[in-house]
Amino acid sequence: MKRAGRKIGSVVLALALTLSLGAAVAISGRNAGDVTPELPRSESVGESESSTLARAAADVGSLARAATDAVIASPLLASAEERSEEEFLPPERPLTAAAPVEETDEPEELPDEEPVPAEAPEENEPTVEPPVEEPPAPVTIAGSTVTGVATVNAGGVRLRAAGSTDSAILSTLGGGTAVALLGQADGWYKVKYDGVIGYASADFLTPASTLHTYGRVESDTLNLRAQPDTGSAVILSAPRGTYVDVKSYADGWYAVTCSGSNGYMAADYLTLVAQKPAEPEPAEEPTPVEAPEPVEEPTPVEEPTPVEEPTPVEEPTPVEEPEPVEEPAPVEEPEPVEEPEPASGGVGDAIVATALQYLGRPYVYGGASPSGFDCSGFTMYVYAQHGFSIPHGATGQLSCGTPVSRGDLQPGDLVFFYDSAYASGGCTATHVGIYIGGGQMVHATSGWGSGVMISNMSGYYNTHYVGARRLG
Repeated sequence: MKRAGRKIGSVVLALALTLSLGAAVAISGRNAGDVTPELPRSESVGESESSTLARAAADVGSLARAATDAVIASPLLASAEERSEEEFLPPERPLTAAAPVEETDEPEELPDEEPVPAEAPEENEPTVEPPVEEPPAPVTIAGSTVTGVATVNAGGVRLRAAGSTDSAILSTLGGGTAVALLGQADGWYKVKYDGVIGYASADFLTPASTLHTYGRVESDTLNLRAQPDTGSAVILSAPRGTYVDVKSYADGWYAVTCSGSNGYMAADYLTLVAQKPAEPEPAEEPTPVEAPEPVEEPTPVEEPTPVEEPTPVEEPTPVEEPEPVEEPAPVEEPEPVEEPEPASGGVGDAIVATALQYLGRPYVYGGASPSGFDCSGFTMYVYAQHGFSIPHGATGQLSCGTPVSRGDLQPGDLVFFYDSAYASGGCTATHVGIYIGGGQMVHATSGWGSGVMISNMSGYYNTHYVGARRLG
């Protein structure tokens, strides 16, 4: 509004100045005679001109005063209009009158705006990071109750600490290994094998019920019962560490053979193993050493008596020659005693035939009769049927006869094995059998089947083979 008042005053002032200037020019031109040709002068004309000039001067003065008043009144008018507009607006804060702005034809330069600084986060304000996707947690299954059994259907299957391929490897299971199942979830089995509980991929396990493996007692004692029932009769109690032959599984019970007796044992207290160690042979009693007889002190030697010079000897009287003596009749030499033929050819085959008559006889520790054999008791008994006397004990039998290389084995030869886990008292052999040909032997064992049986000399027996002997 102030600017509008000022503009109006300026226009009026300019108009007044223009009229004044025009009147002055007209008067000066009139006087000089430059613009209008001089007319005949008369009193009436002079009076008219004087009055006209006087009116023009008065009009110019009026216009000048009006312009001056307009200039003076324009700020007041603007102030009044501003006050009238302020009466209709609610007061927000006190206003400060702005300084008058000079008008100009040049565009108004705006000051450069300073960038607004970004607000710094508060020191205590936590920084929010985008969530990181964590790998899935490994599968874990609660419980340790045996729910079934399975066999490994591939070689080198890893047993891990949890159900994840990133979990630690506890052991590696060979193909055909039997394991106890404790649960299943998300493609993993929780299993127990040889006292170790871990996880194996379900892709490499095949559930089974019939088994051909071994077990070890893990409780202080475990009852062998006549039926798979805790109310059934107890056949025997096996101490911790006893090995048994496991034949099948059903409803939390293993069908087993323990110390020659068949029965059932609770599956939760047995751990399945791949190999049952051979029982050590009874140690041979050492031969008592006789105490040496006391040595008598030597009798002091008497000094020799001085020898007298010999008396000259008379020449002997010639002796008559004796009559010839008849030579004794020659003594007949005794007929040679026939020794047993070596265990080869016909005798070796006969020894094998005798040994095979006792297949299925039970294993009895220290036994040496058809009612029960251990390994060296069996070989001692069989060879005795063919006139050979050998000691009871694998180490003692290893020194009988002559050594035979493995490539020259014949039926009837003794074959020996050594396992340091069952050696005691300096023994050099822990197991013995009779070779029957074709890489097989007949022997009495406490392993699978428990008794006199035929076994291949491979696997465990190939690893622990130490030599062979042939009698004769």
